[in-house]
Amino acid sequence: MNRDALKQWCRLHDFLNTPSGDVAEESARLTDEGVDVQGTVARVKDMVRKAYQADLRAQAAADQEGSVWRAQVVKTKVAGMSLAAVKRMLQSYALGTGFGQPQAAAVAFFRDKSADECSEEDLRSLLADIMAAEEGNAEPEDTNEP
Repeated sequence: MNRDALKQWCRLHDFLNTPSGDVAEESARLTDEGVDVQGTVARVKDMVRKAYQADLRAQAAADQEGSVWRAQVVKTKVAGMSLAAVKRMLQSYALGTGFGQPQAAAVAFFRDKSADECSEEDLRSLLADIMAAEEGNAEPEDTNEP
């Protein structure tokens, strides 16, 4: 970075750390010194916005990878269960026994039918979806906390 650019960044730093009442005066002073205050602030905002968006995209990609992995693990687990065990778990979810609260998906699914009226594929898919969602909700929202 050349000296003039460094001086402008130092001036911007001073400007950004100016008490809020003196911003107009400081902006005018820097403009008189040849600093494009509005342009520099706009470029900094653009840089911050792009970095923030990149961070959000990276977090979304990581979340998606985690969701796909959890869904595969749960699907494998449910595939290894007997049909009777799948039905028992879904009924427990629908009634809320042993799981805190009833799961809305299970309640809605069984509202007009019994577990015996559903195909095995439907039951396994529903249980896998509920379990994957439950595991996803158990993770902390902000993984940056110690």
